[in-house]
Amino acid sequence: MSSGSSFVSRTCLKYGLKNAWIAQDVIAWRENIWPKTDLTERDYEYIIPNDFSKTNIAAIVVAHDSHDWGRDITLICELLGSQDGVFGTRKKGKEEMDSMVQGRQSAGRPEGETDMPLIFSNPDLEWQSDYPLPRFGQGAFRMATEQIYKATTGLDLKYQQYGKPHAVTYDFAQEMIMRHLHDIGRGGEMQGKEGPNV
Repeated sequence: MSSGSSFVSRTCLKYGLKNAWIAQDVIAWRENIWPKTDLTERDYEYIIPNDFSKTNIAAIVVAHDSHDWGRDITLICELLGSQDGVFGTRKKGKEEMDSMVQGRQSAGRPEGETDMPLIFSNPDLEWQSDYPLPRFGQGAFRMATEQIYKATTGLDLKYQQYGKPHAVTYDFAQEMIMRHLHDIGRGGEMQGKEGPNV
C-alpha cells in the first residue's frame, strides 16, 4: 500500500513489487472508507480494482507527499491496527484500540508481535514552491501520523525513514556510483574504497 499518486504505485510495480496500490484504489473498492474523497475520471484511468477485504497488505510506503492527510493517516492507522493487513479488521484481542470504546487502555504489544512495516521516503518538514512561504512536506505528515497514532492507540509509531539526510540514502547512492565506476573500468579511482559489494 502506497501513499501518493498513480505515478507512485506504477513506479513500485516497475521496481518489481507484485502488487502496489494507492489510496484511490481503496476508495474505489469501498467509497465509505473515506467518503470525503470524490474520485475523478482521471483517477478511474489508473485505479487497480481489488477486493481489499480479501487482500493482505504487507507494508505501507509513503513515497510522495500526501494530497489528503486525513484520508491517508486514517488508512495508515487502520492498516497498522488490522488483522494481517486486511482493511476492515482489528488485530485479535485489540478491539480496545478503537477510540470509540470508553475507558480504553493502551493495547500494548505482546511479546513476539510484529508491526507492519511503515516506510517514509522523505523527511523534509517543509518545501518551497513559488508561493512566498514554505509548505509542509512529508516530514510534517509523518509527525502528524505519529501524534494521531499515539493518541488513538497509546503506542509509539514504529517506522523506517529514508531520504536525505539519512545515511542509508547516501550509502545506497555511493554503492550505485561505485558499481557504475566498476562497470566502466574506473572502480579503483576512488581513494580508500574497494570495489562494489556485488
